[in-house]
Amino acid sequence: MLVTRAEHQAEALSRALAAAGAEPVELPVIRLGPPPEPERLDAALRALATYDWVVFTSSNTVRAVVRRLGGLGLPATALARCRLAAIGPATAAALQEHGLAVEVVPDEYVAEGVLAALAERDTWPGRRVLLPRAARARETLPEGLRALGANVDVVAAYATAPAEPPQAATVVAELAGGRIQAATFTSPSTVHGFARLWNRHGGSHVPFVVACIGPVTASAAQECGFPVHVVPKRYTVAGLVEALAAYRVKGAGRSGIS
Repeated sequence: MLVTRAEHQAEALSRALAAAGAEPVELPVIRLGPPPEPERLDAALRALATYDWVVFTSSNTVRAVVRRLGGLGLPATALARCRLAAIGPATAAALQEHGLAVEVVPDEYVAEGVLAALAERDTWPGRRVLLPRAARARETLPEGLRALGANVDVVAAYATAPAEPPQAATVVAELAGGRIQAATFTSPSTVHGFARLWNRHGGSHVPFVVACIGPVTASAAQECGFPVHVVPKRYTVAGLVEALAAYRVKGAGRSGIS
């Protein structure tokens, strides 16, 4: 089973897949780098005391922000001056590792879920919100918060770029030949990074199971021409692995997933 996450994140998913009886094959199709305007991130972090909320939409953002705080000589606990929201349990756990309390974690781990949870938690007109995130991301959350009356500063904490590991052509050929029977995607950026490699080394026919961690990632896959077979009810790595196991049990016209 193909794992397309960035190299520093692949291990957790690979380990979960192996525990479920699958054979993970790692092909990091994206890499993370510095934001295009690091000075904007620095200015926002130095001004944390002026924000009411900081909203995190990925564990990658948490890591990038904490790393940059360290570069500025500030502790991660500087974030405790603000009320914190996280898009899901993995992002919340990344904050809690630094001793930070997370006030909001929605039931649905997408931007729409965060927005709905935040709308119920505060009176928003005049509130200042810092939204650090990837350089390219959906506008649902900042637009929704502004509609509630909040003043939102969107700042890139990191950027993603496509990667092409040396084994890319070989792994894609194994997918095309049916020797790897499923591919997992945990973000739209992994879909786009993989699509670039598939268009170069694969073909028009998609003979493998496409498993996406949530509806936003699934939409990206469909936009790239991939049929989506598996989307878990819980948009987490554990939920993705459970959904794949259930898909295998059902058969769904395939002999198995490896």
